Amino acid sequence: MIEQTIDEPGKKWNLQHLRYMVDPVSSDEARDLREMLSKVYTMVKSNAQFVTNDVIRIKTSEKDTKPFTLDHAPAALIASHLVNRSSTILEGGPGSGKTKIVKVISRMMTGSSITKADNIVYCDEELSKDKWMAFPDVKKMLHPPVDDANDTEGKFDVIWSPFFRVSRKGTDLIIDEINRANPRTQNELLSFMAEGIVQYAVSASVKVNEFHVYFTENPLDEVMGSNIYPLGLGFKDRITEFIPVSQASSYAMKRVTEVRSDERDYDQDDDVVVKPIMTVEDTRAATVLASKIPVDERAKKFAQYIIRDANLCARAPYNDKMHAKYLRVGEGLCKDCHFVDTPNYHCQKFYGGSMRGYNDLIAIGKAYAFWLGLPSVTEQTIYSIAPDVVGHRTLILPKQLREDARCFGDERKFLQTYLIDWCYSLLSKRKSCEEAFDNLYHGTGTNPDEDINTLVMSAQNDLYVRVDLLPHVIHVDIKPESGNIKETAFIPKSSVANQKYREFCDRISIVMESSKPSNEKWDELESILNEIFEANIDFSQNLIDIVYAHFSILKKDMAREKVATGEASSE
Repeated sequence: MIEQTIDEPGKKWNLQHLRYMVDPVSSDEARDLREMLSKVYTMVKSNAQFVTNDVIRIKTSEKDTKPFTLDHAPAALIASHLVNRSSTILEGGPGSGKTKIVKVISRMMTGSSITKADNIVYCDEELSKDKWMAFPDVKKMLHPPVDDANDTEGKFDVIWSPFFRVSRKGTDLIIDEINRANPRTQNELLSFMAEGIVQYAVSASVKVNEFHVYFTENPLDEVMGSNIYPLGLGFKDRITEFIPVSQASSYAMKRVTEVRSDERDYDQDDDVVVKPIMTVEDTRAATVLASKIPVDERAKKFAQYIIRDANLCARAPYNDKMHAKYLRVGEGLCKDCHFVDTPNYHCQKFYGGSMRGYNDLIAIGKAYAFWLGLPSVTEQTIYSIAPDVVGHRTLILPKQLREDARCFGDERKFLQTYLIDWCYSLLSKRKSCEEAFDNLYHGTGTNPDEDINTLVMSAQNDLYVRVDLLPHVIHVDIKPESGNIKETAFIPKSSVANQKYREFCDRISIVMESSKPSNEKWDELESILNEIFEANIDFSQNLIDIVYAHFSILKKDMAREKVATGEASSE
């Protein structure tokens, strides 16, 4: 057994300094934290805490022939620890080790106890909030303190369970077999994941700002007829990652018997065998630096395509399949649709996805990039993690899955083939459209007529261009029943047709490219914003959005300058 210890127990990090003054890639602080994360992963492998053939491969570029190859479940759990208020489901059969690996990684990265099990809830259909959340403090309610004797109206005193007393210290929460919890308990957990609020009663609630929740579930429960309650789409949408865990291979069995002692031994103490490597403070510091990793524009576009193209529809209300209440996707809604007949267009195969999915793709991408020392999140990073982040959020039409001869009912393979690979190919196909849109949106480019024509022609067979790009820069009249566009009066109604629009774009760019202090740039942008409000020109909302985006950048710059000034004065 390889020894593992905390390198610097109790080390304190200045989070404000990390957030504004430390480079997340090349700084000494970043390197120290990456070494800790790598040690966690190495210890899991060296001590055979979890052995698997399932891997995740992350390339640094499209031509990379030697990608980072990591054991899937341990790597995903480490990455999820670098995203605050994240939640992860591990799905696997009994004995696959899903609960074990969650406990081990949690112990190594936060110091939580495996033996005490005070951060674990074991679910069943009779689980109630009195058992896992809190219970009334009857003694205090019957005999209130003297100071409160005359002021008890509306008060409800409870004793919070160890589960939530632990959570307020930043450790992990582990919920075993979530699909066995009754709908009421699932709804209470949903509220917690959504808002970070645990409410026993109206007057008895607690706010938790920092947590990581880990669920496990057994996919065979439903097949075997067990008492289970499948998770709803709203619950799944709040799950950051969904990780499949396969049964141990023969190699895994061999490794475990070679390295690990039997867990049933009398003197077996998991807290002695598995020792912390990081503290809650270390994990918190790594989370701050991971959030600073830049994201390439192509990576952002790829993430947008994955989420948006799964849900776009030419016929559904608001062009959103989730609003198609009466006609089903793949059936009546898609019958004789122009886009269904378009070659290599797969909108009829699935639906789902949300803004949370996009945010989680970016956040998990940053976590992996920070851990692996990558300078930025690329489209290759998004490609590798997409099945984990969007697979459970995307609903595949059962008929499509049954009739596909290539995937044999494998949902992840189907999603990889028809959504992720498809969207990856769209990065090159839509490049000219994105460039044309940027020229019109930002008032740049030398040939606006050509840009307009590029968008109009592409909108005939690309829903994303038609719904998400075209309306922001050109006034169009669309025939939803046919999918065609009336080519009338595009140029006079485009964003760049008004010279005033271009002038505002130029002035905004000049301000942001100047070397003036951030507060002076802010004042000048405010002045321009007021002029935009008064100008009343077409597509003025584009200009307003551009200004507010720059406000966000300047706000961070001013915070960074404030921290730098404070540190300089203290020295």
